[in-house]
Amino acid sequence: MWNETEVELVEGSATNVDLPPDEASYSIFFTTYNPNSPAYSNNLTDLGISINLLKFCLEGVGITTVSVLGVIGNILTIIVLSSSRMKSSSSCFLLCLAICDIIMLVGASLLIGIPSLLAYNPGEGRAFVWNIMRILQYGYFIPGLFAFTVTGLTGSILFTMALTLDRYLAVCKPFFARNLCTWSRAVVVSAVIMVVNILYNLPKWWEYNYVVEEMSNMTIYRPVPSALRTNPIYDTYYAHVSYVVLFFIIPVCSLIVFNILIYCEIREANKLRKNLSPSQKNENSLTRMLFGVVAVFLVCQLFPAILTIYRYLSGSRDMSPETEFVLCFMSTLNSAVNFLIYCASGGKFRDVFCDMFCCWNSTNRIRRLAASTKTTLRSLSTSSTATTGRGRAFSIQSQGTIQHANTMLAVSAPAISRDRENARVSIISQDIV
Repeated sequence: MWNETEVELVEGSATNVDLPPDEASYSIFFTTYNPNSPAYSNNLTDLGISINLLKFCLEGVGITTVSVLGVIGNILTIIVLSSSRMKSSSSCFLLCLAICDIIMLVGASLLIGIPSLLAYNPGEGRAFVWNIMRILQYGYFIPGLFAFTVTGLTGSILFTMALTLDRYLAVCKPFFARNLCTWSRAVVVSAVIMVVNILYNLPKWWEYNYVVEEMSNMTIYRPVPSALRTNPIYDTYYAHVSYVVLFFIIPVCSLIVFNILIYCEIREANKLRKNLSPSQKNENSLTRMLFGVVAVFLVCQLFPAILTIYRYLSGSRDMSPETEFVLCFMSTLNSAVNFLIYCASGGKFRDVFCDMFCCWNSTNRIRRLAASTKTTLRSLSTSSTATTGRGRAFSIQSQGTIQHANTMLAVSAPAISRDRENARVSIISQDIV
């Protein structure tokens, strides 16, 4: 898929290579995979910190740690959202958002985080060139991994927009939402979004080639921008104009407008009703989750997008290493914190998570299940006719099960073993049958 270019290199030196034209201007890998990059120097920044140390802290330790924790959080998110109790159109979009975030985090850690972590050398003016060279032994994977990572990044933006539109319909247009905002329709929409996202990012797979170099008796594959990437038309209309319009201007404007409308609608509705039903509380919980996701997205993506627009309009492609470090870290952070947002603002998400993973929550789960069983059976008993023998038998059986549920509600021990918990759940299930 990628072209291979042979470059002669004096053994043990990286300074005698004729770099491809405009590599420093077009390649996002120049500062990481070029041992002579200013990012690996001990020159001091305006804050009095060496650039080498700043890269190690933000890109090495920061991106690697955030990526690992973010992948774990997104995996837990997928497990919770896959529960039948969380099945809704919003959960479908959140599920796809978590998948795209995992793709983004894995790519960021492999492309930037781990190389920056291994390259830090506080004792000398340059990083450990040997570690960078060892990574570049497998550098032919980097162009494809870059396209894979960008696909996850743009996918997370699209699914954030889809989630916002879904919440807008559910809150502001509830009559339309009953037919439109269903799980099956959300699955179809998610599949369409993913296909469009993949098609849009297909050219990314040809943006970089690699050059084969010999250094210290080692063959390395260093990524360089291809002729497609340095093409002025491609660079202007695809790499800048289309990205800024489709993944910044439209998303930011739509997210701001829709979330303001949602907030105003919820505020007016809460004034009219003091007591909220369980379904209304669940809707508000999902909306709070959306507000958190959108707020983090705007904070983390606003500055990089503005900087991209400024660089393009000013015609200057120069970017200080410290600015690049901050941008990469913010983009990674955006994909890693959603799990914390869900736990902090999503009451139902938090309950399902605790039921799945927290042993101390077993008592509350038993009590909620018993209360739910009691309410359901009482409703059925009331609605069933008492004139037939079948109705009377069902009523007697229901009353017995309700008494059992009352007994279960009296249980309030601080800790219950897993075996005892499963036994009680089994008893309730048998009574219902």
